[in-house]
Amino acid sequence: MKCIILVIAALVLTIGLAFAERPISWPDTKPPRLAMPDAYACAVTALGTATNQFYCIRAGCFCYSDTSTDGWWKFEFCNTNGTPKRVLVSFDKKARVEDGPEVYQ
Repeated sequence: MKCIILVIAALVLTIGLAFAERPISWPDTKPPRLAMPDAYACAVTALGTATNQFYCIRAGCFCYSDTSTDGWWKFEFCNTNGTPKRVLVSFDKKARVEDGPEVYQ
């Protein structure tokens, strides 16, 4: 009986992971609705005074499917102590600052 429950639990977990939405890189064949310079300006504004301590080390554009018309820019910042900060800027120019370890992507 325990074996059957473990098999069912493993199957449910596998199916859940298979259908979970994961970000993918924005398709190279179509331009994002929000240009990178405009997204970066939003990211810097969201960082506020922290822009004096952090510098951008990486940027990328992401979505959930190749056919998506919506997505976001992710800017990764760091300081000289190696402290990471990420700013996610949606195509409608809403920015969110994240600290700590990255949980996706």
